[in-house]
Amino acid sequence: MNFKTLKILSSFFIIISFLSSCSKSDEIPVTQLDKKSGPDEIIDSLTIITISKDSVEWKMSSKLVKKYNQQKVWTAYEVFVESLEKNNQNFYQSDSAYISEVDDVLTGMGNVIITSPNGILKTRKIEWDRKTNKIHAPGYIYLKRDDNELTGTNLFTNINFDYVDLKNVSGHGTIKEDLFE
Repeated sequence: MNFKTLKILSSFFIIISFLSSCSKSDEIPVTQLDKKSGPDEIIDSLTIITISKDSVEWKMSSKLVKKYNQQKVWTAYEVFVESLEKNNQNFYQSDSAYISEVDDVLTGMGNVIITSPNGILKTRKIEWDRKTNKIHAPGYIYLKRDDNELTGTNLFTNINFDYVDLKNVSGHGTIKEDLFE
């Protein structure tokens, strides 16, 4: 084998090694919208702060956002939303989210976790109406409030977990009388 052939083969193995070491997390996820036309914009590391009546309300950040202007929707990946109100601290995170500009609804998917002063919610999918702050989690959920732990399906609540409507409920903890008013 001559030196030139050896050099080409070693370059080939280096390239193959590099390509095989790339993880799937480096790839941009493909959505159903991508298959139709592709996004109008791809934004890397986006942070949005919402302000209302001279006060800062929410901060949303995402590692990657795909924006579809005609459909008025966004798909976001590694999403974090933080309430910046001093009296009402809420935190939201999910692996991905589908955000409708028209309805102002955020559909979170993957590992969804919402933390509020009233507890912690964990699930795989939520629909959060940001106009009303109402949340629907159609699948299995885990909710921890104080020393109480609830599991079930088809959750309806608000971002603060002030009330909970849940099907197929099971749980354990200390029951307080005012819980059943």
